[in-house]
Amino acid sequence: MKLPHNQILVLSLGLSLALTVVGCSRSTKKELAAKTSDPIQVGVAVTKDVPIQIRGSGHVTPFATVAIKSQVDGELERALFDEGDEVKRGEVMLVLDSRIPESALRQAEANLARDEALAASIEAEAHRNVVLIKEGIGAAELVGQTRAAADAAQATVAADKAAIETAQLQLSFCSINSPFEGRVGKLLVDLGNLVRGHETTLAVVNQMRPAYVNFLVPEEQLPVIQERLKNSELNVTVMIPGNPGKPST
Repeated sequence: MKLPHNQILVLSLGLSLALTVVGCSRSTKKELAAKTSDPIQVGVAVTKDVPIQIRGSGHVTPFATVAIKSQVDGELERALFDEGDEVKRGEVMLVLDSRIPESALRQAEANLARDEALAASIEAEAHRNVVLIKEGIGAAELVGQTRAAADAAQATVAADKAAIETAQLQLSFCSINSPFEGRVGKLLVDLGNLVRGHETTLAVVNQMRPAYVNFLVPEEQLPVIQERLKNSELNVTVMIPGNPGKPST
């Protein structure tokens, strides 16, 4: 008996589908056989201590922070650092215009030279009067007057020396040094501006060695941490997210 044309078409599609499925099945078997042919390695089980790690986010706080200010009035002349530089203790960071303190120092030195010469002359005169009074020639009241004048001249010389020390100190304030080793921030005053003594903040230096690291831990972990701290120290490893550098412990 002959079949209709549409039934013959259905049978042909079914035969093609069956052949396709069979082909896929054979390919899968070959892949599985290739995979199972790889050698299997056997590891040795060991027992060892594994550290318990608690991870969290935190931030670094400087050990000390100092706002750099001038102790004298003056014009900011030079800055010897760049933003973010590491500075050493005593390193010169800023320089103010020193012409006025230098002039005051020269004047104080000139006053000292003048008054020392005057004091030497008065001292010599007082000594001559003492010699004369011993020889019975001079007047006693003159000896007293010259002696008082010589003492006053010596006091003036001492004041001049103190003025020189003050002028030298004021001149030294024109160079501003770092109080400790640390990292300096941005220069807060442009060059050429007038700086007010003890008022104008020029820069900020942060001491980073050592430094504080503040971080948060889950509340349920706090008793465990406190208990462990009674018997030993706990290491804290600090790393910057995305930084491939070596972490700090």
